[in-house]
Amino acid sequence: MESVKKICVYETDQKFYIVGSNGAETTFRILEVDRCHPTKLVVSDDKVEYKKQEIQVKINQFKPESKIKDKQKKQHGDMPDMSAFGIVGFVKFLEGYYMILVTKRKNVAVIAGNTIYKVEDTSMIYIPNVGNRYHNNEELRYLKIFQNIDLSSNFYFCYTYDLTHSLQYNLTGCNTRGSPKEKFVWNKYHWMSARRMISPPWTMSIIHGFVGQVNVSIFGRPVYVTLIARRSNQYAGTRYLKRGSNAVGDVANEVETEQIVYDASLTSFQRGRYTSYLQYRGSVPGLWSQDISSMVPKPPITVNVSDPYFNLAAAHFNRLLKVYGSPIIVLNLVKKHEKRKRESKLTDELLGAVQYLNQFLPPQHSIRYKHIDMAKYSKSPKLDVIAKLERIAESVVEATGLFMYGPLLDPGKQDPKRNFSKEGKIIYKQTGVVRTNCVDCLDRTNTAQFMIGKQALGHQLFALGFISKTHLEFDTDCLS
Repeated sequence: MESVKKICVYETDQKFYIVGSNGAETTFRILEVDRCHPTKLVVSDDKVEYKKQEIQVKINQFKPESKIKDKQKKQHGDMPDMSAFGIVGFVKFLEGYYMILVTKRKNVAVIAGNTIYKVEDTSMIYIPNVGNRYHNNEELRYLKIFQNIDLSSNFYFCYTYDLTHSLQYNLTGCNTRGSPKEKFVWNKYHWMSARRMISPPWTMSIIHGFVGQVNVSIFGRPVYVTLIARRSNQYAGTRYLKRGSNAVGDVANEVETEQIVYDASLTSFQRGRYTSYLQYRGSVPGLWSQDISSMVPKPPITVNVSDPYFNLAAAHFNRLLKVYGSPIIVLNLVKKHEKRKRESKLTDELLGAVQYLNQFLPPQHSIRYKHIDMAKYSKSPKLDVIAKLERIAESVVEATGLFMYGPLLDPGKQDPKRNFSKEGKIIYKQTGVVRTNCVDCLDRTNTAQFMIGKQALGHQLFALGFISKTHLEFDTDCLS
């Protein structure tokens, strides 16, 4: 069965009966959540697919047990106690388990007929019944802390497309087992206690970041431009409190940004032509921090532990090479020269790490380092920061290439980068990635990534045959 897209919850004293269906409501499944255990989660999944007539018989079996809470349910006894669009997972504090449901969603994008939703609202249901409840005076405090996390803020999911992986990964046969990339699954913890008890159609992977889509008309032809930003859950945290990297090389502010462009007139992967481009941002790897106790506008930067062999940076870049391939292009936007060293300490750390690690890498796979002091360029009337970023962006896109999937426009053209899928589709792969950073990985990084995205968009539209050259002007409609 495909993923469960709609659920109805029926409540009894002994159990919650959760009836899940596909989008067309032609096939159904049932979960039974036991309410008699005060602290233990017991979920039963019979893994049986029911037709509409069969599920009605099952509902009628537990319907007499269901609590009648209002006049409407007295008149319509088959109405559920709650309807939702999916199960986020289960969570426990000091007492029993809660079940978290997506009760409101918003359609924000479509990729080849796969609808991507933003979580608009959720609901938490306490599972143990009143008679079996184990009381702890601190439970309410923990519950309020958890509910301070606004799940309606920048959390996204898709029933039929793996948002945790890139388009290139999903379309080139890499995702054969269908398992999500855990570093981008923000409800991973909430499924740990129930994963062995529940079959895959019930589970949903939620990412945190941003998903946006615009429909652009180019000479009367519709084009979808989609932006997906995936924030890592491995070393996440708020500004100033999370800096550098942890002991295994996961960096703060780690975000993978994917720019997908495709012809909207063809709405399937089998017939359409798709392009994508990946970028990466993350904090400078290493053990460094900022002291915010003094409440100054620019807190001082401290390198807490000297790492002469750059072990943390090695772990970090090794992971990037495994995931994205080479070249890894480091675009450092942090100041290089200061009268009083502050953020330039990070430039010293990053450049030192790249130079040291390149000793052990083959020349063709060496880490490439690019630097621009954006603050210096922005202040000087003689220096054009946009022109400089454009040149860097073009060199980056040329070095990594972009991903393209679909029928070939020019069959006679020979290209060593060309590969073919089993279906005869042409495939160009992006190899390598540009890794951009400033101190916070915010304002300066946003500007640089916009410029790289602009250059990549020109190449994507050119590859799809929409424009005759790869360069886009700033006043182009698709940029505004």
